[in-house]
Amino acid sequence: MKIKNLRNVDKIVQKEEEQMTYATSDEVLRFLRIARVRGERIDLSGANLRELNLQMFDLSGANLRRADLRGANLRGANLRGVDLRSAQMAEASLDGASLYKADLSMADLWKISFICADLYWADLSLANLIGADLRGANLYETNLWRADLRGANLFGAKLYNVDFREAKVDRVILCDADL
Repeated sequence: MKIKNLRNVDKIVQKEEEQMTYATSDEVLRFLRIARVRGERIDLSGANLRELNLQMFDLSGANLRRADLRGANLRGANLRGVDLRSAQMAEASLDGASLYKADLSMADLWKISFICADLYWADLSLANLIGADLRGANLYETNLWRADLRGANLFGAKLYNVDFREAKVDRVILCDADL
């Protein structure tokens, strides 16, 4: 009896997956605009937002935990207090974005661009920042505990009171950085 029920559940799940539709980037952008106008907290945890153009969007306080933002354009976006734990953000662009008190712990930030971004009090512990571009970024009070920064460019970055404990910093560029 139990085996028969499990088989029925599998068939139902398979049928639902076949009928499932995925949101287009226009539909995601529309959802974000409506949610912001209504004052609702945005929850896109685990969402596929690959290569989406979110330039200058206000995503403050949003839940983007485990979201796939690889190659996304978040230039100038407001990401203050955003939960990006374990997010996939390789090769995304966050130039000039505000990430004050954002949680990017355990995020994959491989070759990400954070040029002149504000990461004040952000949590980047255990994050993969290999090859990241952080030129001119504000990293005051940022948590980089056990982060992998190998080959990152921190030219001109503001690094006052940054937690670099156990971070991997091989080949990091620190020219003109404010330590």
